[in-house]
Amino acid sequence: MELSDWFKGFEKGIARLLPEQRAAFFSECGKNCVNGGTLSIYRKIYEGAKGDMDVFFQLANGLPGVKGEVVEKGKVYYLTFLKSGIPRQDIFLVTKVWISNAGEEKAAASIDESLRKLRTDYIDLLLIHQAYGDVFGSWRAMEKAYRTGKVRAIGVSNFQAGRFFDFAHYVDIKPMVNQLQCNPLVQQQGIGPILAEHGTKMMAWGPFGGEGAEGVVKNELLASIGKGYGKTAAQVALRWLTQRGIVAIPKSTHVERMRQNLDIFDFTLTDEEMKRIATLNSHDAGTVNFGDPQFVKFLIETYG
Repeated sequence: MELSDWFKGFEKGIARLLPEQRAAFFSECGKNCVNGGTLSIYRKIYEGAKGDMDVFFQLANGLPGVKGEVVEKGKVYYLTFLKSGIPRQDIFLVTKVWISNAGEEKAAASIDESLRKLRTDYIDLLLIHQAYGDVFGSWRAMEKAYRTGKVRAIGVSNFQAGRFFDFAHYVDIKPMVNQLQCNPLVQQQGIGPILAEHGTKMMAWGPFGGEGAEGVVKNELLASIGKGYGKTAAQVALRWLTQRGIVAIPKSTHVERMRQNLDIFDFTLTDEEMKRIATLNSHDAGTVNFGDPQFVKFLIETYG
């Protein structure tokens, strides 16, 4: 399947799951995980939906290999959703290879373990979580899983420009996705052409800010633009990402905000409005320096 076709299907799935149908479950990995993770589906989001499957968006996002309570909760909620009657093909399942599972043999084993625990025969999107450890070995295992149908798409996350270019240059199958912090305050304009060169789609974690870029949902410029469309600043931020061709993965524990997060397809920002939002860029490559030696040392010594 070509990447463009895969994302067209993904976007059609989003359009199909408007509020009057199935809507919103947005999950960002890592926040509730300890030592990695298998499927970090959060209790608060599930409880926030109050059992209303009309506010459930099938995007499950997690990390492979977590120990203890989080994994069991994630697995239980995911299987509960399956038992609710929602077809597997309507659930978009994302998981990641953590540093502790880096390397071809360990990554291959972690993929099989994720499939076993999740009781599924394929993962929709598999990502390398950080650009450290034996990422090339992990990628070879992911390429094999992709070719055999265990994984529908493969990619990376938190690979900043130089590291991404080096990695993509030496692998057979180019990353289909690079998941990065991206929002109106962290616009990732610099890496955009490099991703486009390799046919890689950007997926935005932290579309409302986070990690030192708070303030998106209360931004006066976004709010003023939204007022003309009857939309919130958050909805304008999501629309801005969508018009840039970026896949956004917001999260919320509130049903009404879940609905609002999907209600962005009935208006289009003008070129002038897009330019005005571009002036908000203050941390283009992100607020976390993933190349900082102390940060890398911490990751490797803690999880490697």
